[in-house]
Amino acid sequence: MNFPLQHRKKIKSLSSAAGFTIIEMITIVSIFAAIASIVLVNRNDFNSSVTTENVAQDIALVIRESQAKAVSGVTDGFFAGETKPSWGVRFNSNDTEFIHFADLNNNGRYNSVGGCEAGLSNECRDQITLPGNYEIGDICGIS
Repeated sequence: MNFPLQHRKKIKSLSSAAGFTIIEMITIVSIFAAIASIVLVNRNDFNSSVTTENVAQDIALVIRESQAKAVSGVTDGFFAGETKPSWGVRFNSNDTEFIHFADLNNNGRYNSVGGCEAGLSNECRDQITLPGNYEIGDICGIS
């Protein structure tokens, strides 16, 4: 297609003005790299705090489950006594697990005869292992 000379100059000037210079591209790439490095450096801290929060929520959930079972008098289908069992959670300091139990003889303590592998005839209902490098350090009670 043949354009008049004045139109050719306009088309040529428009095509040479479009696009980015190399300086603009380097600036954009360096800004993107700086933002990406900040995000990647903070990612591990974020993941660690989320995992810690999840572990704390899991522990609180088991404690709340024990409270609800104790109040409602859940017998777990195995307890045959006239009184309902107490429910509890046993923590050992410097340990990576804790135990959810039904106090079948209502002595206010966890009797660990046979461990959780012994089935429902034992007081242990669930042995929960903490993920990763988490362990129970200190236990404090508020009255």
